[in-house]
Amino acid sequence: LAPDYDRSQWLNEKFKLGLDFPNLPYLIDGTHKITQSNAILRYIARKHNLCECGLLQCVGERWPPLWLD
Repeated sequence: LAPDYDRSQWLNEKFKLGLDFPNLPYLIDGTHKITQSNAILRYIARKHNLCECGLLQCVGERWPPLWLD
């Protein structure tokens, strides 16, 4: 069984997180705060040297749905 939460619990907490847009997905890596799913994926790929010749960035900008498949 899942815990019983109501919306007021999230509304009370989300602004305490210190995030500009608390309803969006965030990646916090040290001093880097990154939001938006594609930007997070590009950051992780660059950090771990998973992109060649800018191909990953190009694909992400032209065909964003590919990131989610």
